[in-house]
Amino acid sequence: MYATDDFTRRLACKVVFDRDGTTSHLLEREEYCAKELRHPHLVTVLKVDRRLEGTLFLMELYEEGDLNQVLSDHQESFDLSHVRCVFQQLVLALQYVHGRSVAHRDIKLENILVKSRPRHPHYHVSLCDFGLCHLGFGPAKTVCGTFYTMAPEVFMQNKYDPYKADIWSLGVVLYRLTRPSLTLQDMEETMMKEKGQQWSRYPVGLRRIFSLILVEDPRHRADITSLWEESWARKVCTSS
Repeated sequence: MYATDDFTRRLACKVVFDRDGTTSHLLEREEYCAKELRHPHLVTVLKVDRRLEGTLFLMELYEEGDLNQVLSDHQESFDLSHVRCVFQQLVLALQYVHGRSVAHRDIKLENILVKSRPRHPHYHVSLCDFGLCHLGFGPAKTVCGTFYTMAPEVFMQNKYDPYKADIWSLGVVLYRLTRPSLTLQDMEETMMKEKGQQWSRYPVGLRRIFSLILVEDPRHRADITSLWEESWARKVCTSS
């Protein structure tokens, strides 16, 4: 990722190399989503430039980097109002994306970009990197994503619902926001232990969110529409 200037604002340039053609299908999906998807909580791609040596994606610059970098800098849990505000923005992004027949399939801290907001204590976040996305409402069968946020059914190498898999990944991101001091190696074990304890260390609203989305059986896992109906997710983020 490179920062550049267009004389009025700073931008970022993502360069994807595909010298042997093995990632051409990923580039096609990324380019399709860059052109077709527009939402306040998706990173806006301003221009796609295919060249012999690689494809350039010119996009808005998120000065804070990705959510993993932000958590590494803090080394402590966010205030729960901040956690909810970040989560709410991601729910809104997924609600839009899923409504456009696109499942992301690689939701993780590194694919959530962050910038500060003037006169507001909570970060603005946006989802990026749609190279692994699934288009359409049919089942998926490709094992893809990132290990620590991958839904259990994706590992099974059978057909799965990619939209429900996104919900699990979103739940892992939410959990990580509350426990950033855990190593990734310890996170899964601690998460499953707290799940067995019915998320008792958390406030009631957040406890219910975890119980709806971190569900191993995707048939019983919430979808993005029902998730948005939860009062904890919908509560207005304020600057106070």
